[in-house]
Amino acid sequence: MLPPSRPRTSSQSRPEPPSLLSSGPSAPTLSNRPGDIQYVIMGFTTLHFLIEPSDVITTRGTNVLLNCTAESDQGFPVIKWKKDGVFLNLAVDERRQQFSNGSLLIQNIVHSRHHKPDEGLYQCEASLEGTGAIISRTAKTEMCHCLVAVGSSDVQLGPCIILHKVWLVCAL
Repeated sequence: MLPPSRPRTSSQSRPEPPSLLSSGPSAPTLSNRPGDIQYVIMGFTTLHFLIEPSDVITTRGTNVLLNCTAESDQGFPVIKWKKDGVFLNLAVDERRQQFSNGSLLIQNIVHSRHHKPDEGLYQCEASLEGTGAIISRTAKTEMCHCLVAVGSSDVQLGPCIILHKVWLVCAL
């Protein structure tokens, strides 16, 4: 039930029935008479993800693809990516690019002990101008650190590709 368009005074004996006015194809307004406060009646819009990003465990130097696709009945949603809660500036990042379907490609994963720019929590946001936005699930991107077991008691942190007969255990 809509609130009254304005407070009634005792001089107004009988309110006129409201009429539905159109101020555009999707935004009719309800008004009792000219000069009254008008209320916009909005319909529901569907906006949902078809594909959300998944967790990834990868190694240094590889490429990672985080998928994200959304759809709406009111046009094509704009997809933007966040890493650790902050929007990515893809215009200045040569290693990251977004495809037309919304997916994010991170090329040549960088990772060292003190520099981990690609590891983190990623989310995609799908938005429709004037309607709102939805946020995807959080996808965690982690680097694989391999433990190399050379003998029965020798365990050391090493690269993930070893050209010897050894046990490789991926530890997160």
